[in-house]
Amino acid sequence: MVMPPPQAPGGQPIRVIVADPYTLSRTSVASVLAAHPAVVVVGESASAREVLQAVARESAIVLMHPDLSADLSGLIHTVRLASPQSPVVLFGLREDERRITAWIEAGARGFIDEKADLATVVQILLRVAAGEQVVSPRLPSPAYEPAAAPRHSHVTAHARSAWLALTARERQVLGLIAAGCSNRDAAWTLGISEHTVRAHLRSISQKLGAQNRLQAVALAFHAGLVDAGNGATAPLPPAAS
Repeated sequence: MVMPPPQAPGGQPIRVIVADPYTLSRTSVASVLAAHPAVVVVGESASAREVLQAVARESAIVLMHPDLSADLSGLIHTVRLASPQSPVVLFGLREDERRITAWIEAGARGFIDEKADLATVVQILLRVAAGEQVVSPRLPSPAYEPAAAPRHSHVTAHARSAWLALTARERQVLGLIAAGCSNRDAAWTLGISEHTVRAHLRSISQKLGAQNRLQAVALAFHAGLVDAGNGATAPLPPAAS
C-alpha cells in the first residue's frame, strides 16, 4: 500500500519561492507548481539578492536552482541565517551530483534530481515543510546530519547591537549594497573610492559577524535594519518587549 505524503503543518498549502537564474525555467516551474492545490507560489527570484529580499518579507520554502550562485553553499548558509523558517530545497540536480554533503552542511533541507516529476517534487516539498530532510532517490545519499539552525532571536539581537557600532558612512554603504549596487556604483554615489567602499564592507562584515557582504546584507534584512524592497537603511527599530 502506498502511503500518502505528509501534509504541511496545519493542513495549509505550502508556500514556495522559486529561485532560478533562468527565466524560462523559473517561470515554467512556478507555473506548474502554482497549479497544484498543495502549493502556493509566493514569489520568484532570479538572483541571490532577490532571494534575500524575498525571505526578508516572508517565510517560505526556497526552491533553488544550483546555478543561482557561484558560491551556493554560502548563499544557502546566508538564507538560513536571514530566515531560519525558510528551508532551502535544491532542484534540477544531476544524478551524479557529489556536492550534496557540502550543501547539507550549509543548511539545505531537500534535494530534487533533474528527472523528478511534479508528484515527486511536491512530495519532497511537503516532507521538508513537515521538518524532514529529503534526498531524491536518484541522488547519492549523504551520511551527514546538519547542525541546528541558529536561533532567530539571537541573530536579530546580535545584528541590532552591532548596528549601533556602524558609522553613518558604513550604514550608507550597507544600504547601497543591499539595494544591489556594485562597489563602483556605491563609490560613485557617495563620492569615495572603491578602495574605501571595500574597507567599509570589511568593517561592516566584522561588526555584524558576517563572513562576507552577502551575509552582512542578509543579517541587516533579517533585523529590519535595511528595507527589503529598496535597500534603504532604516532607523534602529525598538527592541522587542
